Amino acid sequence: MKKPANFQGAAGFNGKQLTLLPEPLFSPQWPNQSTLACQVLSRLLDGEHLTQITYGFDSWRLSAHIKQLGYLGWPIDRDDVTSTHRKRPISKYWIDAEIIAKVKTA
Repeated sequence: MKKPANFQGAAGFNGKQLTLLPEPLFSPQWPNQSTLACQVLSRLLDGEHLTQITYGFDSWRLSAHIKQLGYLGWPIDRDDVTSTHRKRPISKYWIDAEIIAKVKTA
C-alpha cells in the first residue's frame, strides 16, 4: 500500500509540531528582588550564557536557581558543554533573544 502524496508524517506539516490549543500567553513571574534567582535572571536577561564557572563560586546552586526560574515560567535554554576544568560536561544556560526582546518591550 502506497502512502498518499500529501502524507505529512508524525512531525506535522513541514516538520513543525501541530497543536490543537493556542499557545499560552508569555507571563512569567518575577522572583523576589533580594534573591540569587533574581540576580541570575538579571544576568540572563542581559544576554549572558551562564555556566557554574562563569556564574562564580559564591554559590554552588546555579542549577537550583535556574530550576526556580523555570517554576516561575521563564523559558531557559540549556546545553551541555565541555570544560577544561572538568572531565564531564557542564550545563550552560541562557534565555533566547526573542524572549529578551519581549521582556524589554513589556
